[in-house]
Amino acid sequence: MDHPIIARVLPLALALPFLTAVPVSWAFSTTAEEECGCWAHRMERAERERPTAGPGDGKGGAFDAANGRDHRNFPPDPQVQFQRMKLALRFDDMTSGRFTGTETLTIAPIGVPVQVLRLDAAGMKVSSVTVDGRDAEFSNDGEALSIRFAQPLAPAAGGGQTAASTVVIAYSCDRPMDGLTFSAATPEIPGVAPARGAEVHTQGQTETNHYWFPIHDFPNVRMATELVIDVPAGFQASSNGALVKHEVRGDREVWHWNQEKPHVPYLVSVVIGDFDHAELLSPLSGVPMTVWAPKGRGDDAKATYERTDRMVALFERVFGQKYPWARYDQLVVRNFGAGGMENTSATTMQ
Repeated sequence: MDHPIIARVLPLALALPFLTAVPVSWAFSTTAEEECGCWAHRMERAERERPTAGPGDGKGGAFDAANGRDHRNFPPDPQVQFQRMKLALRFDDMTSGRFTGTETLTIAPIGVPVQVLRLDAAGMKVSSVTVDGRDAEFSNDGEALSIRFAQPLAPAAGGGQTAASTVVIAYSCDRPMDGLTFSAATPEIPGVAPARGAEVHTQGQTETNHYWFPIHDFPNVRMATELVIDVPAGFQASSNGALVKHEVRGDREVWHWNQEKPHVPYLVSVVIGDFDHAELLSPLSGVPMTVWAPKGRGDDAKATYERTDRMVALFERVFGQKYPWARYDQLVVRNFGAGGMENTSATTMQ
């Protein structure tokens, strides 16, 4: 059956993956509501990072004392080049709201030596950090993780090729305040709603993924991502890119996803649940397409989303390029705070 909200959201969600794949500086008009939302995020971050000193004391107040820039109008500069992130997550159960993570970042210097790397990391407990295999000094103030290098991370002398460094962070999260949502299982309401199993979904736009993994959480960096998600048996887990491997290990299942084409941090996605899969034929574009639908709603999902292949083919003609990602899956979840979110290769839907 056709869904009126999906009919409006789906074409937009399909168009945005083409735009997020192209690193160009096009200007887009936004509605007043969208502009307000983005401005609110910028102001929130500026207030967190602004100096505590007031104007007239020589420290700049709301302005950077070194260069005079207004913190409220400029994005945070990345300290390093983020080349790749591998994130291994383990959900012991789907009821406690807790999970553990091991993040492996491959980074390289981009201009000036860096002694302390600052990553956005809100509300998580960091247990250890290593840099190139050696324990590193770190501190976590609840908003940011600061990692001190034994020697400054610096570009090679003479402009030569600089070797990348590997940072490994072990941490845990307990019911993140934002970015990742647990939805508890619900019983059947006869004649109203079927029973639904527990679910997890993420929503990172534009600066909320740092509530569940440490990162420079601003869309001015791009990196390849790889997620290995360990969940209780019977649950399926999705992330960005292509499925590398799915293993059943006793009472556990491990889903391994790899996204080779770099993308911005807020588009990193995780969805966990028990879903029907509706495979969509894509003869016009050749892109693999699957709808992850609530249990028992696979046939409805296929009928609702069956025109997706024609939409993708249309946008390929309009933008003059092939769809850039490994697949185009659409995942229908509960308690989602937006109509649809254009996570690369895996759009989340309400």
